[in-house]
Amino acid sequence: MEIRSLHLDFNFITALPPALFSSVRIEKLTLSSNRIAELPETLFAWPSPLAASLAVLDLNYNLLEGLSALRPLTALRQLTLKNNRIREIAQPDLVFEGCSTTLELLDLSQNLLEAMPVFNSLQSLVKLDLRDNPIDILDSSSFAGLKYLQHLYISGLKLQYIDSRLFLYQSQLSSLKISTYPAMRSFRLQDILARSDALKTIEIEVREALLSHQIQWAFGGKLRELVITGQSLTHILPDAFQGLDNANDLTLRITNTSIRQLPDGLLKYLADIRYISIDLRRNQLETVSPGVFFGSGVADGNDDGDDDDHVESFWRGTRCAATATSSGSAGG
Repeated sequence: MEIRSLHLDFNFITALPPALFSSVRIEKLTLSSNRIAELPETLFAWPSPLAASLAVLDLNYNLLEGLSALRPLTALRQLTLKNNRIREIAQPDLVFEGCSTTLELLDLSQNLLEAMPVFNSLQSLVKLDLRDNPIDILDSSSFAGLKYLQHLYISGLKLQYIDSRLFLYQSQLSSLKISTYPAMRSFRLQDILARSDALKTIEIEVREALLSHQIQWAFGGKLRELVITGQSLTHILPDAFQGLDNANDLTLRITNTSIRQLPDGLLKYLADIRYISIDLRRNQLETVSPGVFFGSGVADGNDDGDDDDHVESFWRGTRCAATATSSGSAGG
């Protein structure tokens, strides 16, 4: 029998019989939101045709601790293991031996990983999600074997140390989700993104109350979307976006924060961006001053050469679209 997709999610399954898939080919198998604590070692093993057919495996929201049963899978392209009980992946090269050249997406978010597994064998991995694990160290070897990685999500960790050479081998990294980490003194994204010339999208969860120096001069000219978020964030300094002026077409989103007021002159470093969209939805904004967009000057309509008589307009030659709603308003 050949099944394109089999959905067994949102049930009360606690165990799977070892011979469950012994005579069936399945391309996509969804077992999420069950109570599975262990996968039988022979579940995917030969002579099961599943070993060579299964491309997508969803095991999100279960109770798994070990992954050794995955070793026989040779066609696996997407593996999601969000919200399980995985504390470590012993010998990841063996666990992922079968799919070392096929696996493109791996989601290990919301587990219990304290140390970064070293995935040297995953030659085709494009997307890796490690969010919300208690990982405390990322060094130069953490992603060294993932040379084709394009999307990396490492926000919500418990980092005490991050090596400035973290992305030394990730020349294709285009999308990043990361937190600011107050436990690391003087954390600056510039230090770790110096070689990330391909970065187009970044989402930053700000864990401090104040956004000041953390993202200054961090991004290259290919950046297309910058998202600032974080419920701890209450204030942004006017110089926070210094160094962003080399982008050509940028969407700036400040969303899901506790900000009640934005400072005058906040966008002055975005003046040279040709096309810009600004999204200020889902904050705690009570009002928005014109000075946020046009500086703190007051125009009297007279062009007499006195700087005090002019709006300090940043947007000459720039096409700007802005959206702002408070957290109590309907947002799209």
